[in-house]
Amino acid sequence: MVLLRWAEEMRSHRGPVLVVWATEDRLMPRGHGRRLAGLFTDAKLVEIEDSCTLIPEDQPERLARELREFVKA
Repeated sequence: MVLLRWAEEMRSHRGPVLVVWATEDRLMPRGHGRRLAGLFTDAKLVEIEDSCTLIPEDQPERLARELREFVKA
């Protein structure tokens, strides 16, 4: 419930948003990432395959690449 409330509060943000989501996460299902990205007018959703909750641990190179690309844009 707390995460949902925070997400709703972030809705007023008008800048670009990067949502990076792990496809194999059992705690935070894939659909939640899509829903979170849908709250923003300028969001990019990146789903990281073969990763669970800790993307920086499971796919550090892919996460770094996505972050670099987002910051460059």
